[in-house]
Amino acid sequence: MPVYHFNEGQLTLPASGRDCTTHIVRMPDLQAVLTISRDLLAKSITLEDYVAEQIDKIKHDARDVQILALQFTEMHEGKRICQFHCEARIAGQVHYQQQHIIQTGQALLALAWTLNHSFTEQDCLSWQNIVDSFTPREISVE
Repeated sequence: MPVYHFNEGQLTLPASGRDCTTHIVRMPDLQAVLTISRDLLAKSITLEDYVAEQIDKIKHDARDVQILALQFTEMHEGKRICQFHCEARIAGQVHYQQQHIIQTGQALLALAWTLNHSFTEQDCLSWQNIVDSFTPREISVE
């Protein structure tokens, strides 16, 4: 049985346990929301397939969807990154979002920075500082 670690502690789960958690961090002073999500790719799915599927979901749930600057990058130690900007109208309001998805093996970690106004230079700087500050935490699996 795998041990599942989270900020407040740990649990022992059945072998089929799969981490697909989402953390939402609201930053009212920046009029922003940071969403951190985890997922696992099925063995036959590539990062490109996963991102295309996520974009299709956005297009199904929203109107006037624009995906800009879609970019895939090979990193060291087998990591891959996908970054893009998305604008979409949801419930009559336009949402602006930057996505940064990190693939390590079959594991995915997605960071999304969402605003209700178009990105200013300061917003872009805040987002870049968040992405640049990411440090993976090593967790021993028992």
